Amino acid sequence: MRYSIIIIALIPLLVGGCSDEDSPSSPGPQIDLMPLEVGNYWVHKRTPYLNGEQGTVRYDTMRILGTFTSADNQTWYASNEGGSNTLTAYRNSELGLVVMNSMGSFRLPYPTEVGESLTFEGVEETMYISVLRIDTVVTTLTGDYTCINYALGDGTNLWRTVSVMPGVGIVYVEEEEQPDQTWFTSELIAYELK
Repeated sequence: MRYSIIIIALIPLLVGGCSDEDSPSSPGPQIDLMPLEVGNYWVHKRTPYLNGEQGTVRYDTMRILGTFTSADNQTWYASNEGGSNTLTAYRNSELGLVVMNSMGSFRLPYPTEVGESLTFEGVEETMYISVLRIDTVVTTLTGDYTCINYALGDGTNLWRTVSVMPGVGIVYVEEEEQPDQTWFTSELIAYELK
């Protein structure tokens, strides 16, 4: 009787452990690097530093204002990045987030791995994007975010690092005039995704 109870108890484990599948399960759908829907917005606290002294803090809201279709039939999302009068356009692709602004057009690779590098022709010079880390935890007023760290520069100088959490967007930016002198930081303090 005791052996019957043990065998009956083990049957679900034996049956549950069997599978007709020889291949591993496929991963779920990829999350967009930056969620792009009209009405989404992100508020960043922008803190400038000049000659080592903190300047006046300002708050910038980047809002997705609308969409347009390019000549190659791609849907782009237009934003008022940083509250400026200049529009920036974004689109997610199978290769990452494509950004078009006054600097030119470039792509933040995603999915990605540490060390991946890209070049793009800026308005005035060739620019470089490198993936520094894919698991940086960035803490802001809105919480902790596991981000991908991208470095942007001109090949000689690193002038901007951008921390992006897939599915949330840009969490933190630090721009440098020289390697040891911070020009500004920009930290996510609020956002709404539709």
